[in-house]
Amino acid sequence: MPSPDYFSEAQIRQIVDHELKICPRAGLIDIYKLLYQAYQGPNHIAISESRFAAYLKEELCGVKAKEGHFVQDIGAGIGFFRIHLPAFLSGGLALTDDLLLKFTKLVFASKQGETIDQPSWSNLWNWLEPIVEFCTAGSQEKLPQAPEHRAGELELIHDLIRIGGIPHHTALYVETYEPHYRLIHVSRLEEAMELLNLNFFEHI
Repeated sequence: MPSPDYFSEAQIRQIVDHELKICPRAGLIDIYKLLYQAYQGPNHIAISESRFAAYLKEELCGVKAKEGHFVQDIGAGIGFFRIHLPAFLSGGLALTDDLLLKFTKLVFASKQGETIDQPSWSNLWNWLEPIVEFCTAGSQEKLPQAPEHRAGELELIHDLIRIGGIPHHTALYVETYEPHYRLIHVSRLEEAMELLNLNFFEHI
């Protein structure tokens, strides 16, 4: 599991800037979720592999095929990646139970041990928050947000940290980008790309 000093400030800026480049309407909650995933990966999964595969199959039924980059680096090349579910539909793959279980096993194998505990994560966010504020300042010029709304998002983030909660994406993010993805560690990325018939250079 990455330690609180796993990423440098430059790497955090790289992760956040890339998200804002491809999803410029991301809110602070979405950025918080991004960084939570960057450090914690899929460690929050608390169900069996069979149930996870079943949920994946169910979600895939509602995913639309589309062009684009299906693999998003959220870990500066050394951590986790988001595998966007339209990747399953791009190469004409048969969505067999065997395929979904193999992918599920890669997600579970991406778990990195214990999560960062609440006090450590709270201290880490105190370091991350001003970096996020700096990175998102430009996006607010393009998509103005009332100060009280931004303050409300920050308050919600601190509440989530206090109770150990993981946020959903904001309604605007969901409406605009229709996010459907799973998290894979870089150590399992090559296997995932091969399983889904993805070309590394085309989809990252």
